[in-house]
Amino acid sequence: MAERAILALEDGRVFRGYRFGANLDSGGEVVFTTSMTGYQEICTDPSYRAQIVCLTYPIIGNYGVTAGDTESRQPWLAGLVVREYCAEYSNWRATGNLDEYLRQAGVPGIYGVDTRALTRHIRSLGSRRGIITSELNEAEAVERAGEVLWPAEQDVVAQVGTRRAYDFGSPSVQPALRLVVIDCGLKENILRSLARRGVETTVVPYEATIEEILALQPDGVLSSPGPGDPQNATPAIKTIGQVLETGLPFFGICLGHQLLALALGATTRRLKFGHRGGEPSRDGP
Repeated sequence: MAERAILALEDGRVFRGYRFGANLDSGGEVVFTTSMTGYQEICTDPSYRAQIVCLTYPIIGNYGVTAGDTESRQPWLAGLVVREYCAEYSNWRATGNLDEYLRQAGVPGIYGVDTRALTRHIRSLGSRRGIITSELNEAEAVERAGEVLWPAEQDVVAQVGTRRAYDFGSPSVQPALRLVVIDCGLKENILRSLARRGVETTVVPYEATIEEILALQPDGVLSSPGPGDPQNATPAIKTIGQVLETGLPFFGICLGHQLLALALGATTRRLKFGHRGGEPSRDGP
């Protein structure tokens, strides 16, 4: 019999369910994503660092997990919330189930939750902090949820980014461009997509200096997506500003685009409501 657990929010709302994944308590910002597939990619997306993610699609785990579906070196989220967990998977590529995968990564999950009610609650009231627990009673859990740090209060970019520069594989077509990628929470599909288009990439830490980037003689610079508040990534903001002064082409994705805005003197602010989902790719995953 599965162990009972709760997801308690700081505003007093409590959702009941059962444990899977790691047998530990964990807190974070509670968010939802509307992606219908890709739960392993979501788990390994660095943008979800310090967040408890609710999946709106009702059946999760039915195609297992496989090494080919990871987006980074490990799962980053603080917890996973699902309606129905399917332990018996069917997929010729699968090498294991989601429960064991999360357990090995130290990430707790809770299933049997009314994810529709949770999603509507967050959608109506905005972001909330929460905690997954089977050790605390409901009152204690609600109090503990209010003490959880927001991602913006943590150095999450430094936690998820690479600590050393590296080249990513080889382009599948004749190389046409050389790009330096600033890793603020990089998803590997970005690198794979660039390689398919003949782009050579060198990934550098988010603290990389302009001198280190120019020494690589790139044709352009990209800043990746990532977690947390862009205003906390001050080394990257400074370097991006210096890149712009050189005249090198620059573009950013998600957090990287926000860093570009800050480097140009704009300001950013957090929206009350966030939307997280996925979109189909025309040329594969």
